[in-house]
Amino acid sequence: MKRDIDTDILNRYLDEIKSTYVRDPSTLQSEEDAEGYRRSLKEGDTVAIRTTYGQSLKFTLSTVTSTKRGRVYTNEDPNALDVDGGHGRGSINSWFMKSGKNCNAPTGQASLVKPTDEVLDFISKGRPSWWYEDDDALLSMAMYRYYRDQPNRRFNE
Repeated sequence: MKRDIDTDILNRYLDEIKSTYVRDPSTLQSEEDAEGYRRSLKEGDTVAIRTTYGQSLKFTLSTVTSTKRGRVYTNEDPNALDVDGGHGRGSINSWFMKSGKNCNAPTGQASLVKPTDEVLDFISKGRPSWWYEDDDALLSMAMYRYYRDQPNRRFNE
């Protein structure tokens, strides 16, 4: 016998998560738009470096120092040195134009994104935040909490 989900409880979890977590503003950019932006960069342009770590999200602004052979090079601002998980000087300043990933740590947690109004607004808040990628992830978190806290309810009862 299937049981219906108590939508009041689920909505309470959704509201709780929305008040704690923020949506990653860089996910509003399509891959094509982001790649086009990176390919159009010139020396002196401002870019945003997106870093995630343990559900924490942070953006740092940086300046393009040069572009060549499918790569974007950014300044080595001391404030930006910690963005790539502490990989050290020189590793955070080169990025692939196509993917936005760091050239020295392409599977790492930092990427180059367009500093849209949403990203700049996020930066203006001045602190890393707990985040979710999209509405599906938000619903998944709420469903997890719902079933965790309602032990007598199961998915296939």
